[in-house]
Amino acid sequence: MTGQLKIFMDRTYALTSPEIRLRDKVGGVIVVAGRTAPTLTSALFYIYFSANHMLAGDYVHGFAEKKGGIRKDKHAMQAAWELGRQIVLLARTRFEFPREYNVPIYRYVDREYGIPISPSDQR
Repeated sequence: MTGQLKIFMDRTYALTSPEIRLRDKVGGVIVVAGRTAPTLTSALFYIYFSANHMLAGDYVHGFAEKKGGIRKDKHAMQAAWELGRQIVLLARTRFEFPREYNVPIYRYVDREYGIPISPSDQR
């Protein structure tokens, strides 16, 4: 995980309490890599989307070794445009997560069943 991705996730953590405020939003992923592993970064975003009860669109990855070099990757540029279009179409479907799951599952189980996430705190 890059430092930027970790900062992004950390700064949006407050949006999960007291309820998940990103619920029912649509997310898509665009990753630019120097050489390898763009799908690993994409997977981290999909875990993030899932934990926030978001609808995940597709992902796009491209390769560039220098700043601005991604503009030469015609496939990545067109795919990014199509991803934006796809996200708009997905948002129009008005996807909604079940309202009873208004918090992450780990907090839901604690709230509904009184079972905390940490085994050392379990009664």
